[in-house]
Amino acid sequence: MPRIAEGKCLKLLHDKFDRAGLLEMDESDILMRFCPECDLKRTYIHEGLEGNVSPQCLDGIATVILRAVAKSLDWGRGSDTDRRAHSRWTW
Repeated sequence: MPRIAEGKCLKLLHDKFDRAGLLEMDESDILMRFCPECDLKRTYIHEGLEGNVSPQCLDGIATVILRAVAKSLDWGRGSDTDRRAHSRWTW
Protein backbone atom coordinates (compact mmCIF):
# COMPACT_ATOMS: atom_id res chain seq x y z
CA MET A 1 0.00 0.00 0.00
CA PRO A 2 1.44 3.41 -0.88
CA ARG A 3 2.43 5.58 2.07
CA ILE A 4 -0.02 8.31 1.11
CA ALA A 5 -2.88 5.79 1.24
CA GLU A 6 -1.68 4.54 4.64
CA GLY A 7 -1.59 8.11 5.92
CA LYS A 8 -5.09 8.83 4.68
CA CYS A 9 -6.37 5.62 6.24
CA LEU A 10 -4.77 6.50 9.59
CA LYS A 11 -6.24 10.00 9.45
CA LEU A 12 -9.68 8.55 8.71
CA LEU A 13 -9.38 6.14 11.65
CA HIS A 14 -8.15 8.92 13.93
CA ASP A 15 -11.18 11.05 13.01
CA LYS A 16 -13.59 8.13 13.54
CA PHE A 17 -11.99 7.15 16.88
CA ASP A 18 -12.20 10.78 17.98
CA ARG A 19 -15.88 11.09 17.03
CA ALA A 20 -16.62 7.83 18.87
CA GLY A 21 -14.96 9.21 22.01
CA LEU A 22 -12.25 6.56 22.04
CA LEU A 23 -9.22 8.84 22.04
CA GLU A 24 -9.99 9.98 25.58
CA MET A 25 -10.33 6.40 26.87
CA ASP A 26 -7.49 4.81 28.78
CA GLU A 27 -6.57 1.15 28.48
CA SER A 28 -8.81 0.02 31.35
CA ASP A 29 -11.81 1.79 29.77
CA ILE A 30 -11.13 0.06 26.45
CA LEU A 31 -10.83 -3.32 28.15
CA MET A 32 -14.05 -2.80 30.10
CA ARG A 33 -16.00 -1.63 27.06
CA PHE A 34 -14.82 -4.08 24.39
CA CYS A 35 -13.41 -7.23 26.02
CA PRO A 36 -16.79 -8.70 27.04
CA GLU A 37 -17.85 -8.70 23.38
CA CYS A 38 -14.54 -9.82 21.87
CA ASP A 39 -14.53 -12.81 19.52
CA LEU A 40 -10.86 -13.49 20.32
CA LYS A 41 -11.30 -13.93 24.09
CA ARG A 42 -10.56 -17.68 24.02
CA THR A 43 -7.40 -17.07 22.02
CA TYR A 44 -6.19 -14.41 24.46
CA ILE A 45 -6.91 -16.66 27.46
CA HIS A 46 -5.09 -19.57 25.80
CA GLU A 47 -2.06 -17.40 25.03
CA GLY A 48 -2.06 -15.74 28.45
CA LEU A 49 -2.82 -12.32 26.99
CA GLU A 50 -6.24 -11.68 28.51
CA GLY A 51 -6.55 -8.15 29.82
CA ASN A 52 -4.06 -6.62 27.38
CA VAL A 53 -4.85 -4.30 24.50
CA SER A 54 -3.21 -5.66 21.37
CA PRO A 55 -3.04 -4.59 17.72
CA GLN A 56 -5.84 -7.10 17.08
CA CYS A 57 -7.99 -5.22 19.61
CA LEU A 58 -7.44 -1.94 17.82
CA ASP A 59 -8.18 -3.59 14.49
CA GLY A 60 -11.41 -5.03 15.89
CA ILE A 61 -12.45 -1.69 17.36
CA ALA A 62 -11.75 0.02 14.03
CA THR A 63 -13.84 -2.62 12.26
CA VAL A 64 -16.77 -2.04 14.63
CA ILE A 65 -16.59 1.73 14.10
CA LEU A 66 -16.29 1.50 10.32
CA ARG A 67 -19.19 -0.97 10.13
CA ALA A 68 -21.33 1.46 12.13
CA VAL A 69 -20.37 4.28 9.77
CA ALA A 70 -21.12 2.13 6.72
CA LYS A 71 -24.47 1.16 8.21
CA SER A 72 -25.31 4.80 8.87
CA LEU A 73 -24.59 5.53 5.20
CA ASP A 74 -26.89 2.63 4.28
CA TRP A 75 -24.16 0.65 2.53
CA GLY A 76 -25.14 -2.90 1.91
CA ARG A 77 -28.47 -1.70 0.52
CA GLY A 78 -28.98 0.09 -2.72
CA SER A 79 -27.07 -0.23 -5.93
CA ASP A 80 -23.36 -0.32 -6.63
CA THR A 81 -23.77 3.20 -7.97
CA ASP A 82 -25.05 4.36 -4.57
CA ARG A 83 -22.05 2.80 -2.84
CA ARG A 84 -19.62 4.37 -5.30
CA ALA A 85 -21.21 7.75 -4.67
CA HIS A 86 -20.21 7.41 -1.00
CA SER A 87 -16.74 6.09 -1.79
CA ARG A 88 -15.08 9.44 -1.12
CA TRP A 89 -16.04 9.16 2.56
CA THR A 90 -16.89 12.76 3.20
CA TRP A 91 -17.93 12.17 6.82
